[in-house]
Amino acid sequence: MASSPATTTKSSVPSRDQQWAEAYANALADGYSHSQIVKKLAGRDEKKAKTVRRRIRNLSRYNPEMATTMASVARGEAIMNLIPAVQALSRRAARGRTDSIKLLFELTGFHSPRVQHDHSGEIEIKLTGMHRPPRTVDQLGPPVVDAEVVED
Repeated sequence: MASSPATTTKSSVPSRDQQWAEAYANALADGYSHSQIVKKLAGRDEKKAKTVRRRIRNLSRYNPEMATTMASVARGEAIMNLIPAVQALSRRAARGRTDSIKLLFELTGFHSPRVQHDHSGEIEIKLTGMHRPPRTVDQLGPPVVDAEVVED
């Protein structure tokens, strides 16, 4: 007896709410404001605009797919703009902005303000393999001990 293909409870076609969530998140990522999106979907019909706003609001509040979609779109936007943001931060740090320098050091792992650094304040320097240079005597002669001031 041949086995039947496994049935899945979840369809590969996204639900209507998921399609709305993706369309809304992508429009926001493309730079449209909330009111521009509503106007584009509803046109000049105020009743339809109110329905669209309510639907988006309810999707945002109660639908976990909307939160997941918004988070993934936001993460993608952040990753796409990561290099220009770090370049801008580096330029500000190079100009001497201490807040930018601290943030850049923290991002790169050179310094972490959360780690307690214990310093005693004592420094010990050992120079090995170096010899003291020979002492040189002043070539001008003995130092002047007693002299008279001549005024013109």
